[in-house]
Amino acid sequence: MSKIVLWRPMYEQSGADRLRELGAEVVVVDSSEESEIVAAASDADALWVRYPENSPGACSKRRPG
Repeated sequence: MSKIVLWRPMYEQSGADRLRELGAEVVVVDSSEESEIVAAASDADALWVRYPENSPGACSKRRPG
């Protein structure tokens, strides 16, 4: 199962619902604390970032595969 972290909810909830229907574990982090998003994304397969947030540099490191 893929883990997808959403930083802030999607504007259209059906997007997250569709990811779940396709078998993904979807984790929504609705916080401005960078440490929370870095922690949640540490073992994620994907990070989806909603405007106006910017992906923290710590999240862009590829985890060993």
